[in-house]
Amino acid sequence: MKEVHVLRRELEIIRLADHPNIVKHFETYEDDKYLHLVMELCTGGDIFDRLLQKGTLTEVEVAYIMKTLLLAVNHLHNLGIIHRDLKPENFLYGSSESDSDIKIIDFGMSNKLEPGFRQLHSMVGTPYYLAPEVLSGNYGKECDVWSLGVVMYVFLSGQQPFQGQELNQVFQRIVQADFSFTGPEWEPVSTGAKSLISLMIKANPHHRITIDQALKHPWLSSNTQSGDNFIQPRVLHSLKRFKAPKKLQQEAMKIVVKNLNTDEIRDLRNAFILMDREKTGFITAADLEVAMFSAGYTIASDEIKSTLLLRNRIES
Repeated sequence: MKEVHVLRRELEIIRLADHPNIVKHFETYEDDKYLHLVMELCTGGDIFDRLLQKGTLTEVEVAYIMKTLLLAVNHLHNLGIIHRDLKPENFLYGSSESDSDIKIIDFGMSNKLEPGFRQLHSMVGTPYYLAPEVLSGNYGKECDVWSLGVVMYVFLSGQQPFQGQELNQVFQRIVQADFSFTGPEWEPVSTGAKSLISLMIKANPHHRITIDQALKHPWLSSNTQSGDNFIQPRVLHSLKRFKAPKKLQQEAMKIVVKNLNTDEIRDLRNAFILMDREKTGFITAADLEVAMFSAGYTIASDEIKSTLLLRNRIES
């Protein structure tokens, strides 16, 4: 069982995160023996469970998953949070439906960089997904990019990029970034996918691709383009209902948001992704103003700012 101080740190971190693809924390209850966390219910199993059901993943499906994860981790990094344990077992589906959202879970190994600090030193995480700099004990948020690169490699090949008969051999290959795209499982995989993996799994974190750069990689953008690039008018119209200047109204609005039905949640989630033009994981007043005007709504800038829900972020 986790130590109480670890749970408290996890709670502090998860409270900061507010993104459609990060598991939500609702309430905390504490008694004489336990600290109870009430979290968002995810019933769809992890990505490995889904893969076992489907039998295979296409490059388009992997691209969608990777873009989703990159956007969610970008949100964390903009909050100063490093997850440090990104792996398939920590990516859950909200439900068993085919279009269910992916949620990043388990922030027990996460940490928040305090202002002025850019490096962490504790060696934590799951061995096969550890970045070389984590093994050396001096690292920053770039370690999460490495882990996502390993995840992408596993999704496309069904194999770990760094293998060995003993853990020390695995670590040695990680430090050297000693992996390849050989084998029959890689024959049908595009050069674009291999290119992105190679940029994410670079031994030197300073030479590693950033999340912003990864999101603009041609393979990712070409496989995740959608024809539905407009925000539903009913979603924008409903934002006017979220104007809650008083504390009591704000608390009541939180209850309303938590009890939205599946379709309403999906509409808000899609609106969030489309309005987040800079892919930071946050909605600014400028983002909302552009979205409203492009949809034919005339509304003053100061009113737009006041309609942003829960500290300028749309909660799904």
